[in-house]
Amino acid sequence: MAKVYGNIFSLRLGSEKMVIVSGYKLAKEALINQIDSFVDRPIVPLFHKVFKGIGTILSNGYLWRMHRKFAVSHLRTFGEGKKSLELKIQQECVHLCNAFRAEKGPFNPMVTLNSAVSNIISCLIFGQRFEYHDEYYQRILRLDNECIQLAGSPRAQLYNVCPWLMEYLPGPHQTIFSNYKQITDFLRGEVNKHREDWDPSNPRDLIDNYLTEMEKEKSDPEAGFNIESLVVTCLDLIEAGTETATTTLRWGLLFMMKFPEIQEKVQEEIDRVIGQSRQPCLADKANMPYTEAVIHEMQRFGDVVPLGFPKKAVKDTILGEYFIPKGTAITINLSSVLHDPDEWETPDTFNPGHFLNENGQFRKRDAFMPFSAGKRACLGEQLARQVIFLFFTSLLQQFTVSKCPGEEPSLEGEIWFTYAPAPYRLCVSTRPWPLPFLGTIFTKMDFRTMNKLAEVYGNIFSLRVGSEKMVVVSGYKMVKEALVTHNDSFVERPAVPLFHKVFKGTGLAMSNGYVWRAHRKFGGLHLRMFGEEKKILEHGIQQESVYLCEALKAEKGPFNPMSILNSAVSNTVACLTFGQRFDYHDEYYQRILRLDNECVQIAGSPRAQLYNACPWLLEYLPGPHQTLFSNYKQITAFLRGEVNKHREDWDPSNPRDFIDNYLTEMSKKETDPEAGFNMEGLVISCLDMMEAGTETSATTLRWGLLFMIKYPEIQKKVQEEIDRVIGQSRQPCLADRANMPYTEAVIHETQRFGDVVPLGFPKKSAKDTTLGGYFIPKGTAISTNLSSVLHDPNEWETPDTFNPGHFLDENGQFRKRNAFLPFSAGKRACLGEQLARQVIFLFFTSLLQQFTISKCPGEEPSLEGEIWFTYAPAPYRICVTSRPWPLPFLGTIFTKMDFKTMNKLAEVYGNIFSLRVGSEKMVVVSGYKLVKEALVTHNDSFVERPAIPLFHKIYKATGLTMSNGYVWRAHRKFGGLHLRMFGEEKEILEHGIQQESVYLCEAFKAEKGPFNPMSILNSAVSNTVACLTFGQRFDYHDEYYQRILRLDNECVQIAGSPRAQLYNVCPRLLEYFPGPHQTLFSNYKQITAFLRGEVNKHREDWDPSNPRDFIDNYLTEMNKKETDPEAGFNMEGLVISCLDMMEAGTETSATTLRWGLLYMMKYPEIQKKVQEEIDRVIGQSRQPCLADKAKMPYTEAVIHETQRFGDVVPLGFPKESAKDTTLGGYFIPKGTAISTNLSSVLHDPNEWETPDTFNPGHFLDENGQFRKRNAFLPFSAGKRACLGEQLARQVLFLFFTSLLQQFTVSKCPGEEPSLEGEIWFTNAPAAYHLIRHKNPANFPPGPWPLPILGNVFTDVNYKTVDQLIEKYGNIFSVRNGSDKIVYVSGFKMVKDVLITQGETFTDRPVSPLFDTLYKGRGLSFNNGYSWRKQQQFSMSHLKNFGEGRKTLEEHIQRECYFLCGAFKEEQGSPFNPLVKINNAVANVIGSLVFGHRYEYDEVDFQKRLQMSAESVFLTGSVWNQLYDAYPGIMKWLPGPHQTIISNYQKLANFLEEKVEQHRQDWDSNNPRDYIDAYLTEMEKRKNDTEAGFTIDSLVWCMVDLFEGGTETTTNTLRWALLYMIKYPDIQEKVRAEIDQVIGSRPPTMSDKANMHYTNAFIHEVLRKANLVPLNMARTARKDTTLGGYFIPKGTVMITNLTSVLYDKHEWETPDTFNPGHFLDSEGQFCRRNGFFAFSAGKRQCPGEHLAHVELFIFLTILLQTFSFSPPPGEEPSLESQVGFTQAPLPYKLCAHPR
Repeated sequence: MAKVYGNIFSLRLGSEKMVIVSGYKLAKEALINQIDSFVDRPIVPLFHKVFKGIGTILSNGYLWRMHRKFAVSHLRTFGEGKKSLELKIQQECVHLCNAFRAEKGPFNPMVTLNSAVSNIISCLIFGQRFEYHDEYYQRILRLDNECIQLAGSPRAQLYNVCPWLMEYLPGPHQTIFSNYKQITDFLRGEVNKHREDWDPSNPRDLIDNYLTEMEKEKSDPEAGFNIESLVVTCLDLIEAGTETATTTLRWGLLFMMKFPEIQEKVQEEIDRVIGQSRQPCLADKANMPYTEAVIHEMQRFGDVVPLGFPKKAVKDTILGEYFIPKGTAITINLSSVLHDPDEWETPDTFNPGHFLNENGQFRKRDAFMPFSAGKRACLGEQLARQVIFLFFTSLLQQFTVSKCPGEEPSLEGEIWFTYAPAPYRLCVSTRPWPLPFLGTIFTKMDFRTMNKLAEVYGNIFSLRVGSEKMVVVSGYKMVKEALVTHNDSFVERPAVPLFHKVFKGTGLAMSNGYVWRAHRKFGGLHLRMFGEEKKILEHGIQQESVYLCEALKAEKGPFNPMSILNSAVSNTVACLTFGQRFDYHDEYYQRILRLDNECVQIAGSPRAQLYNACPWLLEYLPGPHQTLFSNYKQITAFLRGEVNKHREDWDPSNPRDFIDNYLTEMSKKETDPEAGFNMEGLVISCLDMMEAGTETSATTLRWGLLFMIKYPEIQKKVQEEIDRVIGQSRQPCLADRANMPYTEAVIHETQRFGDVVPLGFPKKSAKDTTLGGYFIPKGTAISTNLSSVLHDPNEWETPDTFNPGHFLDENGQFRKRNAFLPFSAGKRACLGEQLARQVIFLFFTSLLQQFTISKCPGEEPSLEGEIWFTYAPAPYRICVTSRPWPLPFLGTIFTKMDFKTMNKLAEVYGNIFSLRVGSEKMVVVSGYKLVKEALVTHNDSFVERPAIPLFHKIYKATGLTMSNGYVWRAHRKFGGLHLRMFGEEKEILEHGIQQESVYLCEAFKAEKGPFNPMSILNSAVSNTVACLTFGQRFDYHDEYYQRILRLDNECVQIAGSPRAQLYNVCPRLLEYFPGPHQTLFSNYKQITAFLRGEVNKHREDWDPSNPRDFIDNYLTEMNKKETDPEAGFNMEGLVISCLDMMEAGTETSATTLRWGLLYMMKYPEIQKKVQEEIDRVIGQSRQPCLADKAKMPYTEAVIHETQRFGDVVPLGFPKESAKDTTLGGYFIPKGTAISTNLSSVLHDPNEWETPDTFNPGHFLDENGQFRKRNAFLPFSAGKRACLGEQLARQVLFLFFTSLLQQFTVSKCPGEEPSLEGEIWFTNAPAAYHLIRHKNPANFPPGPWPLPILGNVFTDVNYKTVDQLIEKYGNIFSVRNGSDKIVYVSGFKMVKDVLITQGETFTDRPVSPLFDTLYKGRGLSFNNGYSWRKQQQFSMSHLKNFGEGRKTLEEHIQRECYFLCGAFKEEQGSPFNPLVKINNAVANVIGSLVFGHRYEYDEVDFQKRLQMSAESVFLTGSVWNQLYDAYPGIMKWLPGPHQTIISNYQKLANFLEEKVEQHRQDWDSNNPRDYIDAYLTEMEKRKNDTEAGFTIDSLVWCMVDLFEGGTETTTNTLRWALLYMIKYPDIQEKVRAEIDQVIGSRPPTMSDKANMHYTNAFIHEVLRKANLVPLNMARTARKDTTLGGYFIPKGTVMITNLTSVLYDKHEWETPDTFNPGHFLDSEGQFCRRNGFFAFSAGKRQCPGEHLAHVELFIFLTILLQTFSFSPPPGEEPSLESQVGFTQAPLPYKLCAHPR
């Protein structure tokens, strides 16, 4: 909300206002700058009931000051500033750590931490701690914790809004009160224990001190020191002191699990400063900046009390320029302070660096306010800091916390009263504490020997290699401790003599200290720059995969894959290092690879290792070590050669590879020789890259293929997954990994079981350290037995079996394993690990995508590996059989080349596939991402045009569109300059288009009936291009030019036909055959002849100094370029360029406009919205201009959606790759034709919300403003995008808006144009006809509307409507704002609407005024299925609960007697009967709806009735009409419309209370009234959400029934009594009939049949009273015809019931009150067709029958009881007051009892 309303805004909670303050600056202003202004607490009802405004936290004024002073004094006396408290916390740390140690598996630390923190507070308050298993105390803590959770819940907060109501309702607030009662009972018990042995001279704790203070302050009761305050103070301290610190610690442990590297750093600081020999103490804080920073960041990022506790302004004040009155509640959004982006560098990241300066020292931050600030800051802040520091450091001193296997705790917290982490579990491993040293040089140094020694000596033991000690670490836990926990301790490399002689302590792998750090940083940057994080590396590996697969294909029989795999893997490294790959048959490079492979084998042999023991001796002896040195000498010579080649043409501004980058770094580091960037360092670094990058990955792949032939069932599963996810239509890519869990599991298991680097590479301790409880001196060599980790039986279910299931969860999804360390771990982990993973995945999946690997007949390869420096499989051979080729070349010349076919093929083969067109390959690219990659990312790669025979014969590779290279660039540049010079950026073009718009609209006007707009649109669009090209326009009746346009249009159609495309396959053959291609050639010959003629005319009077158009400019350019024939500026180029301009500029825009008009016919509601915007922005007084676009977002959206959905150039125009490139993971050779499927982009479901629907909303944001969409590419994109795109946009906008400004287009009667297009070269709509007119065809006439306002000043009511009827007839239209309304009058027409076409006019229009309230709910303003079900239910209820039963009569009779009693009280004096009648009628409907009646003197009920009547009256006022016309404006203005909304809302609130009361004791088996019945129906229809049976709908149905059932019947009775006193003779006739038929007994409905005159009287009252003169509006559900007029779907209809009830063709004396209208010649009651008092049809009043019963019984009883007369000397008026209903003016009568 702060983002919307700013950092200070207000809310209303119930009747109370609260101001929310966010951001550090404002929070500081409130808490510190205005420290005395906001020092009080507001009364929060939920807490006030418990804390009662006493204690230390929620008290105010003098009481608060005294208690805070006391508490601060106590904390100083008993703790915060004294050693005694620190000792208590340290003692509790021991209990806490013991409790953690006792946990044997994963556990939730919450209870343990809560107990520990609570005990610190307990010591201060009660003088004792409680055992963690003390069940009673634990229960108190659980109750308190539950209170904190519930206090933050919405339902509990509801108590704060309505405490007076919620006090008596169940809910979480009752649980809070119950819990606090039990907690305070416990505290009272502790206080009472203290009082028994209290000694004021020897206070033990806070309670003792408080009892002493009570004694002192006896004479000062205002200070509030009493037992109740003591209990609440204890509650304050225990709750506040426990919850925040506990929750902070829970966040802390969670963060340590989530960020183990931070945990490791904290533990390193603990070990360095505190060690393992003592407990942490507070004095350590000053020496532990990192730990302090982590704790502070825990408090900041944990954000435990995000909204603080509210404060209250103690005086009027100003805050952030706003006036804050005294008493206003203020909430400080501490979360916004702790995450303020202006104060914190990375506010949304857990970053201890926030609290460290550049020297790593702790720094305070101003915006660190976890405990709030100012006078109301947390009382125990200092205590909390001490507890958190000592507990946190103690835990991390003794334990490492980690996530539980398979669990991933969330950093998303739970919002209680505090903000706490979601429950999580953790695992803790003890951080232990000396070392047997054994072995000799004769101990084999392989992993198998190490595993055996570990069985004897344990997972950490030592060997002596010569004079050097080496410690061997085995097992996952120990290895992890060495590599991860102590990663700073074991970050060095020992000087291993065998390697030191070669690598000399430099390079990437074997260096140390600053040299290593600088080189590793550089290596990491290079890998990121040239590969690991960029697509370029992936493409390189994919390309190498092709070579690898080709090499395997070339093998015709069994073969050893080692050399091929080595070459392939090596090439990925070579590309990064040398910037090139080497052919697999490059003998020199192959020799280098063999030498290196031999070195790897030798390095692992015992004899070579002997050199490490006695280098000084073996240096001069022969042996394998000498071979190794010789090999490395040759390898480094090769590398020096590569380096020297690079130095010759090195360009620091354009680095090609690792060597170039290193040379640049050497140059930078010349002044820093310590970094080791020199020629030797470069050579050795290249050796590191080449050797490490090749050997491990190649060996892993060899193991992988071996496992596949040993386990063919696993191979089959992998291939099934490849086929399912990747298929055969494309290469694997890295993105596939996420969808291939089984393949990933197999690759990981290959690395685990293959165990390629079993002993890792030795490390050296950089400092004294402890490992596994043993002391490891600085300089000790460490060997981590990775094999023991990868086969650790405690970590792997079947460690000695090849089992991909190790990496799959129960759902078959890939899962990571902590003990998976094939690349080692920590800071010395393999630099190229990411590269290796990519290479292994892409090579492995590519091989198994294309081949099945099998054993050679008669051979059984062994899984027993050979121990080199790595562990490699023994040599083996394989056989490969090809699987289908992954880039399918499908289809033939018979494959249709249209976009629909391409879309279907893309569904089968993926978004990139190939076709063979004759002998040529074409790649088709679909989907936004790939098309964007082709057109934008690779725009330099796909910039050429292929030579398409059909077009090449005409265009001859010249002009603007079909040329290439220098010719194209020169022509495109020229074309762009011309368009800018003559139009796109100048008003001259706009004026030309506007002028053509006039001709276009005139041509439309000239059409007198249905017509096809194609020719007219073609002519208009073509003329805009003609003006630019030829300097003139052509008349639409110029037969010669029209013929040229028809020829060109025919060419466009033919070019997309299959038969014409056949020419592209066999041009040499079809050149001599007839067919559509010949027609195309003939047409183009005539078109170019026309163009040559225009050119020749221009040449005759060409003046280079005064160019008129494109041709003149081109002739000038020809002249300039005479010396540059390569540019192609010649006569042929000019003619073809004119053809390009004319054809491309006409066809696409004209076709788009045709689609646009078609969509306007199909979607008239959209056309209407466009026209409304045109009327609003442009009006009718001027032409549209381009400046209007910015103000017409909806029109712009419609035009863009027309282009998107019309999809005019669905396949774009083919391009050709100008160089070898990679696209979507596929290798695309230079010269390949590319077709970009633009249709797939414009309908991409990943880019468009409703791709297959015409929806302008695609281009509108949530505010209705136009928004651009990335995937909108109707003009293609990139360097070959349409040259005239800007021109086309201008033409489309100005033509489209001009047409819809002047015309409304509609379908021809009986025709239904199709949205299915015709596939030419473009996608065009099928031929259609339209009718143009401003209003819908044959729409009812009416007064001329004003722009925007419509007929808002035409007073249309039941009295004035007659004047409009006289002028326009019984059906006429007006415009209310932008909405058209049709008024229907006269019995016949109204009957047609309500009955004959009842189904067509059943819906209600959306009335903005009532939609703000009803929102489509209830009975009156509901539509469709929901309305039918609600209406059906309500009518059924009214029957079941009364209408058809005797009980209803009894209800009404009983209420009538109350009414008679009220009349009698007037004792014959004059009175206004309105209030009494209203109350009586309301009680009838009230009894039915909510089972209750109200006394006539019930003030609140009378107010509601008055509000209801007021609303009905105002609804008929002009204000309602104004609101419906301009809701966006009126909702902000004051006026009677606001009263309507307010009154309705109050009535709804009243009825909602009734519903809530019913829900408390609702019994579905015993429904009492409408509410009960509705609640039962809700249960029945739980699964039928469309029916809309909800509490909200119930309330608004009740509003309808209550208001509708009260207003009309009340006014009818008032009219009836008025007519009685006006016509006493009629009164006497009615009374005589009552006396005759009923006598003195109560009347019943059965009497009605015998009371003809009374019945006639009631009906005549209803007719003459004319209660709802204009009925409620309806809307047409479909297009229809009424009275000969066309009524479009959605038209608002108002039926003039007055005209029916007073229709002179239906009533003998329509303007006279005459009961005889309803009596036949014999005096019998007769029904009349024109009696529509309650409307008619399906939407007639559901309570009509109820109204008849009420009217009959009320009137008969009143006339039985009274005779009515006007007051003496008064003549009652029959004038009415008209609101929504027509009511009599207020009058008085006298009721004389009979």
